[in-house]
Amino acid sequence: MEEAIAYNEAKQAGNRFGQMSLFEDSGEKEFIDFTFHEVDEMPYLDLLALEKECIGCYVSGHPLDNYKDLISSACTMTSSGLDRAQGDKVYTILGQLKDLRPIITKKGAAMAFGKLEDMEGEIELTFFSKIWEISRSNLADDMVVALSGKIDKSRNDTPSFLVDEILDINNLKLKTSWDIHIKIDSTLNEERQIFDLRDFLFGSEGNSCVYFHIDTLSGHQIVKANPIIRVASSDEFIKELAMQPMVNQVWRE
Repeated sequence: MEEAIAYNEAKQAGNRFGQMSLFEDSGEKEFIDFTFHEVDEMPYLDLLALEKECIGCYVSGHPLDNYKDLISSACTMTSSGLDRAQGDKVYTILGQLKDLRPIITKKGAAMAFGKLEDMEGEIELTFFSKIWEISRSNLADDMVVALSGKIDKSRNDTPSFLVDEILDINNLKLKTSWDIHIKIDSTLNEERQIFDLRDFLFGSEGNSCVYFHIDTLSGHQIVKANPIIRVASSDEFIKELAMQPMVNQVWRE
């Protein structure tokens, strides 16, 4: 760009001083046509970063495209599922680190906050002193990482992921057994409304247990289905289950 601007400025200056007129009749050019230098394409992740910086979102791809299968088969939580997380469960998440902010506590200990960006949004991160001391030299913004920890909903309106461990992405264990969770529509008030769902589940086969999430007058309840019900955990089954009457949402854990 700088060379193109310099070329144009020189050409305009030549016109102002009449230099071009010396060769008008002969057809000779005072300035040869400008040509751009051929350069190698930027790395794919750098292109995506510039794309998001310029227009605010990814369009041609996503930095986690190569991790889609791993996220689906090994991770137990994404940003879209934070509202249903249970505080006593340990989850595995994977994404890009963003906005790492090291701080020093009143007691003089080092810790950090940050965000993990996945395919669906962002997760607030908290690195307490113990884990931050042993991992901070290996962490930086824009790195793709896998983390293990728990969800804390007690501090503010936004849940925070309390990091217990930095996992080796290459050694993530693929889950072979999942629990299937079904959020029942809040309009449920009669048992007959879920007869079709009942028949669908009893007619299914697989190795996964089923849990119902139901909003009641006394609060949110999680109810385990009859142990006879064992279903598949494949993407195809999840999609089919999500289309059943009175099913508001379906996910695996």
